[in-house]
Amino acid sequence: MYKEIKKEYAGPTGKAARKYFLESCTRTAITSNLSPRLLNYIQSESLKGRRPESIATSILGRFPHQDRKGVERVVRTAEGMANTAFERARAEEIGIEWYQWATSADSRVRPSHQKMDQVLVNWNDPPSPEELTGEAPPGKYHAGEAEECRCIALPIASLDEVKWPAKVYRNGRIERMSRKHFREIWGGEE
Repeated sequence: MYKEIKKEYAGPTGKAARKYFLESCTRTAITSNLSPRLLNYIQSESLKGRRPESIATSILGRFPHQDRKGVERVVRTAEGMANTAFERARAEEIGIEWYQWATSADSRVRPSHQKMDQVLVNWNDPPSPEELTGEAPPGKYHAGEAEECRCIALPIASLDEVKWPAKVYRNGRIERMSRKHFREIWGGEE
């Protein structure tokens, strides 16, 4: 499987994924000051299927003066961003403009991300979940792009994949929409 992903990553999808990844890293404090070389290493190792703890161990081998827990936190954050970037690049390559935000559905999900669970989001209009819950907004981002976020973006290839009416993020707010209403802004084929 890694060989196929590596091949895909060597083409236009990989180029777009690297671009999205580096952009998302600049928007998050924990990753904004890291070198592109280190970020690319984390992204590359993540694609190989390596766990964050294993990647952190490799990094600590070169920078032993760093705090292990801090490095693991950075790697987990960057890994989530890398996964989202790759998913976005793949989706956009085949014309999928929307995804459904999905949390890990456990007690550790932050309230702002719980509000985003099952919400439809356009790749070109990232939400600010904290703003939606009245918390201090850290900025706009997609599922998986916040510090230690375990949420994922599930690209929507067909409206049949969605339970209607659905929650949709648009213009800075979440609204309930019928399938018919959403189809007007969908942009894709049914």
